[in-house]
Amino acid sequence: MKKNTKARISKEAAESFSRGYEFFYGVKPDDEFYVPEELVGLFVKEQAAKECAELYGIELESYSYDVAVFMCESDPLELIAKGKKKGWPQLSLNHIYQAFD
Repeated sequence: MKKNTKARISKEAAESFSRGYEFFYGVKPDDEFYVPEELVGLFVKEQAAKECAELYGIELESYSYDVAVFMCESDPLELIAKGKKKGWPQLSLNHIYQAFD
């Protein structure tokens, strides 16, 4: 009998993965520094990122390797909360990480 070798993750971990950086770095927005005028999101297609920008009323600054960077003039935390409330695609703060002190 062949063993099932597929990786399994918990439902909680899968939900965290969809929230972007929080899964990878294990931090909440106020735990780290972030670029105040930017939001980021994961999108398979650039067109989906453009549509997301229209929903939020923000500008798509760049798109590369499925990562979209958006510029916003209002408070990014308020935009994230608004998107969650309305069921829009999830966006995250653009965190700044330091490899060495």
